Amino acid sequence: MENEFEDPTLTQSRGASHLRHYWHVLYERRWWMITTFIVVIALMLFYLFKSTPIYRATATIEIGRVQNTIVNLGGQPLSLNRRFHDSDYLETQYEKLVSRTLIEKVVNKLNLDKTEKYAKAGENIVNEVRNDIDISPSRLSRLVEIHVEHPEGERAREIANALVELFLDINQERRRDKYIRPLEWLNSELKLQADKVSEAAKEIHNFEIGEEFNGENPTQVSFEDELATAIMSLQQAQTAYEMKVSEVNDLEEIVNNAAEAKKRGEEVQNVVTSIANKHVIASLKSSLSVAETKLEGFLERYREDWPAVLQIKKEIQEFRNQIQREAEAALQSMNKDLEIASNQEKQALNRLNLAKERLHKLNEKSVDYNMLKRDEEKERAVHDMLLARAKEMQLVSEETQENIYFVDRAVKPLFPVKPNKTLLMIVGIVGGIIFGVGLAFLVNLLDDSIKTQDDIETYLRLGYLGHVPRVDSKVSHDRSLYAHLQPQSDVSENFRTIRATVALANTEKEYRVVSVTSAAPTEGKSFIASNFAIVCAQMGLKTLLIDCDLRRPSLRTTFEFEKGQKGLTQYIESGGGSIEDIIHRTEIPDLDLIHSGNVSKNPFELVTSDILKKLIAEVGKKYERVVIDSPPILAVSDPLIVASLADGLLYVTKFDRSKRHLSKKCIEQLQNGGAHIIGAIINEVDLRKARYSYYYNNYYYQNRYYTDYYRKHREKKAS
Repeated sequence: MENEFEDPTLTQSRGASHLRHYWHVLYERRWWMITTFIVVIALMLFYLFKSTPIYRATATIEIGRVQNTIVNLGGQPLSLNRRFHDSDYLETQYEKLVSRTLIEKVVNKLNLDKTEKYAKAGENIVNEVRNDIDISPSRLSRLVEIHVEHPEGERAREIANALVELFLDINQERRRDKYIRPLEWLNSELKLQADKVSEAAKEIHNFEIGEEFNGENPTQVSFEDELATAIMSLQQAQTAYEMKVSEVNDLEEIVNNAAEAKKRGEEVQNVVTSIANKHVIASLKSSLSVAETKLEGFLERYREDWPAVLQIKKEIQEFRNQIQREAEAALQSMNKDLEIASNQEKQALNRLNLAKERLHKLNEKSVDYNMLKRDEEKERAVHDMLLARAKEMQLVSEETQENIYFVDRAVKPLFPVKPNKTLLMIVGIVGGIIFGVGLAFLVNLLDDSIKTQDDIETYLRLGYLGHVPRVDSKVSHDRSLYAHLQPQSDVSENFRTIRATVALANTEKEYRVVSVTSAAPTEGKSFIASNFAIVCAQMGLKTLLIDCDLRRPSLRTTFEFEKGQKGLTQYIESGGGSIEDIIHRTEIPDLDLIHSGNVSKNPFELVTSDILKKLIAEVGKKYERVVIDSPPILAVSDPLIVASLADGLLYVTKFDRSKRHLSKKCIEQLQNGGAHIIGAIINEVDLRKARYSYYYNNYYYQNRYYTDYYRKHREKKAS
């Protein structure tokens, strides 16, 4: 988490530092960028020069919704079109526009197989033409643009218009075929079904007029009417029979009651109500009742032998006789009626039986009739359904409207759409810049070499002692004695800065014995060692330079000593002795040299010997500064031994040559071997590279400051 109290000026400074770093990276790799930019622009110009101009013709159509026609047949609404998903329909039409069948028709119509562009396509001509066609639906509308690209503008226009025209023709033909063929089939089926209906009707008619059913009634033309008549006759005969049975039962009851009354000696008119209720008997009974009432009145006033009484009794008797005669006559009439009713009952029963027999016979035949009727109704229903469908299809075929039509026909394009020179040039310029910048940063990212103080501190995790600019001289003597030969040069000044930085690296400990090594040969460790020793001597320090690279020594040649002089190898091999025998005075004041002498066959044994340890310990007491030139670490293990004998070690890297990962491994070996690494030096810095010239020139005044400070410090200490 960032510190919320961090100085905003510090944050701003860091951001500016990053920007300067990016700028330096770009400036350093500017030739990569320029080369990449030129290559991209050249390729773009080559493409523009070689590419064939392509023209685009555009035709626009509208794909409307299919009309849902609704008709009314027999009072029932009927939808003639099935529902479908609109997006699926549109996608289907888009695919049809680039279908193989349609494109083949376009090829045949315009003879595209004979044109220059498509002549070589052969059987693949359909795909070649399809690749030049682009279907572009307009968003939020039902408009579709058909783009055709072709090197010839007129040919592009012809293909676009022909494609749409043939598409419309095929669509119209398919819509017509969709209804005409089904309509023809429906009409043929309708005719066959009409014949079936007619045949079924004839069978029903023949059944109805058959002699076995209508022989008694030749005018009958309907089996249903005949059956209904039979049922009605049965009902009437049943009703008449029941009425006669009731009538006979009533008469029998009256006659039986009268016979029983006679047996009991009772008068019939008093027992049989129906006889008593006859009008004549009722009138006589009423007159009898009046006479009896009158007799009772006379008897109250007169005697029974009174003539008036006798006369009334005579009238009463006469009334009773008449009633008796009328009752007998009525009873005889009822007997006759009973006989007639019984005969009529038998006749009604016969008619009822005949009606039942007729109805039973008709019911047995109704099964066959109903089957014929059902067959006729089924055939008629199928006929009606086919008729309705035929009418429906006829209406649809007549009322169907085109839903796809031209909006804009394609016209001949005046200017090519490909290549877009302006756009491609802009893309080339922008792309060249982007590729160049990207390549610069990629190369910088892949660059594993050591160049700056940040590389030393970040990747190697060492203190930065300074840098040494590149020395143009190739002569070994001039290079190794550069600080002596050119004391006022920037190179010498940088060595003094390194000397001051080493002196101030640890104020509590003075590095008297310092070894110098590097990861690999040719990184300039001997150059650094000799010149570092020179600037130490120039400061007034009594300095000794030891060439401990016993495999590839160079300091004896550098300081131009003769081969026969005794060196470090002879000293160790001889078992030691006086060190004065191997110390040689140089032309530089306060600087002595112990060169390696003759090349030994067993340099490792010499380096690990106790004689060398005693030698370094002795000269460390005698001299104020001892500088040891060690072999490179990756080549041999000698520098690990030498570094452990020294107070500190200067690690030399070569600008833009030393690799970070190798240097890191070497440093780990030194540290594991017990060496104390004072810091690292970057050798042969190329100040001609603008980025690093700017970077390292910032140390100029710092170098001067450290040099002056160290000189004053030493002078003060000496006094």
